[in-house]
Amino acid sequence: MRGVFQSFLTRIKHIDPNVDAAIAELRGTIDNEVFREWGDALAACQYDRYPKTTLTPIVAKLSDMRIMNGELENLVIGARSSFLWRRSLC
Repeated sequence: MRGVFQSFLTRIKHIDPNVDAAIAELRGTIDNEVFREWGDALAACQYDRYPKTTLTPIVAKLSDMRIMNGELENLVIGARSSFLWRRSLC
């Protein structure tokens, strides 16, 4: 994620100050529906402050997804380790 946002900032500061185009590019860099939703809300905030209140819940969704993915990864690693351990006993 850091690299994605570094590219975004570099583009705005040094290449092209068009924030709308930079947000559109940022939105497409990560293949994730919630991230695209966040990008849409961020773009809407450029002209209207009202959507700003929608950004925090979207970030919370991204955080929840990260936590769930970590838990699922731990379950898969545990199952794989158990399988390999049992297989080594045979």
